[in-house]
Amino acid sequence: MPPIKIKRSRLPKPPPKLKNRYVKNAKQSEYKFLRILRGFAEAKTPNELHAESSISVRTIRDTYWELRGKMFEALQTDKRLFGGAGRFLYPYGRIEQQGEILLKAVSQSDAFASLVALQYPGNREPTDEQCGLLLIEMAVRFYCKSSSTRGKLEEPPAAVMQLQAVILDRIKDIEAAEQDPASRWTVGSLKIEVEHKFAELKLVELQHALKAATSGHRLSIDPSHMIYGDMRKYLIKHPIQ
Repeated sequence: MPPIKIKRSRLPKPPPKLKNRYVKNAKQSEYKFLRILRGFAEAKTPNELHAESSISVRTIRDTYWELRGKMFEALQTDKRLFGGAGRFLYPYGRIEQQGEILLKAVSQSDAFASLVALQYPGNREPTDEQCGLLLIEMAVRFYCKSSSTRGKLEEPPAAVMQLQAVILDRIKDIEAAEQDPASRWTVGSLKIEVEHKFAELKLVELQHALKAATSGHRLSIDPSHMIYGDMRKYLIKHPIQ
């Protein structure tokens, strides 16, 4: 009697890993990821991109948050990206006065309120961390846009010219007080006032520039080619984990 051959059951082969150079252990293809990255660069909402691509809203929203985190990381790792926004916001590894002024101007702008409303429709509220990432994102978009529009903005508003006049007057007061022994004690307080006025002037100028840069369609604040290209350049070396 010939021996009975027992067929061994073959284990199913694991599904092939998706090739995605920008995300480690990715569950989505590189093509789909880049489609989401393009939508992020163009400031499209998850619902808008879903209507165009059929990618789920949840996948788009989750990927957007990953991209915002990577943008924040990139600002501190490679300060040349996004038109040098990292050098402006984090010149020494932390936010300095000029960065604080920019973030304050952005946080008080209508464009930022619109961005939060688009990302969180209804009664949903972002966490402090999410609100911070949205603020950084808007600051980068504004900085990228302003780098290409500097010198092309309209005439400064009356508030800017008024502050400039006050600063010039205080400088004259300081010069006069330094020459007058009886008034020399006021020099210190006058210099502090000038410093405060300069900070206030910078804020008003940024608010004016931000309003000018975002006065049209919301995509006008978004030089998508720069954000898309720089994000790809950074992610190819520092992929999403």
